[in-house]
Amino acid sequence: MFIAKTINGLEDIAAKEVKGKIILPQTIAFSKPKKNPRAVNTIFELVKHTTFSSIQEITTAAESLTKKLKRKEIYDIRCSRKGEHPFKSVDVATEVGAMLREKGYIIDYKNSQKTIMIDIVNNHCILGILKQQEMCKRPYRVKYNNKSISACIAAALIMIANPKKTDSILDPLCKDGIIPVEAAMFKIKKIHALDPLKNNVRNALINCKYAKTKIVPQCYEINWLDTLFKKESIDHIITNILISKHDKEPEKIIKEFFHQAEFITKDAVTIITNKPELIKNTPTIFTLTEERKISVGEMQYTILKYKKNP
Repeated sequence: MFIAKTINGLEDIAAKEVKGKIILPQTIAFSKPKKNPRAVNTIFELVKHTTFSSIQEITTAAESLTKKLKRKEIYDIRCSRKGEHPFKSVDVATEVGAMLREKGYIIDYKNSQKTIMIDIVNNHCILGILKQQEMCKRPYRVKYNNKSISACIAAALIMIANPKKTDSILDPLCKDGIIPVEAAMFKIKKIHALDPLKNNVRNALINCKYAKTKIVPQCYEINWLDTLFKKESIDHIITNILISKHDKEPEKIIKEFFHQAEFITKDAVTIITNKPELIKNTPTIFTLTEERKISVGEMQYTILKYKKNP
């Protein structure tokens, strides 16, 4: 049995992808490893799942790890913690490390060969051995935009939009190109990437090339969409509308976005935003079919999927 950790709010998507079951927030249990799941950040082999009321009970439960550990191998310990507890993550790692050292196991945080995982969610503790980590950090992503999103979220947007491989996709605010590249990873053939800023287009092109896609981002303002594309020639618009305090007249940009989308879109529009209240009242010939809240640390996002009315 294995455990997959994902982003808060994307548990059902990750569970479907790895064919597993949600057991806790951000936590999916599954039996058969899948190669390169796109909406998962960490995978570890499950050794024990238990509940606890004290740090001592966690340390006792951690003794079950010894059935998977080898005395000649070198381990480090990583503890993550969600919820209110009278201890810190480092306290748990220290206690478990001391217990394992007493039993003859080598714990070295600088020169380890394998990592012991201790995942604490409220009064649940999951213990295991790390298999994959930081999977949301894609190797092709060498350029970043400060308004962009993680690759796991971008992949989830594609899965929520659910385009066919033969559909056409447009991201008119592509930033560093993360959404178009992730769409390419799902074998979608017709992908268009645009952005109003030349620097964004340059960075997106670099990422697209490193990902070995055929996508060539172009620099155009939103109001060019109905000139660049024929009526209802784009099946899905999938994009990121994150708004900062420095953005001038965001309502005007959003209004123009939907004005253009009405003309060129055939099927649906899927958006991630930090300002859903600015978007939800704008569409005219679109119906909101899905609204999903997700969070990454302190950042709160909303995914909105609109279906074009017949």
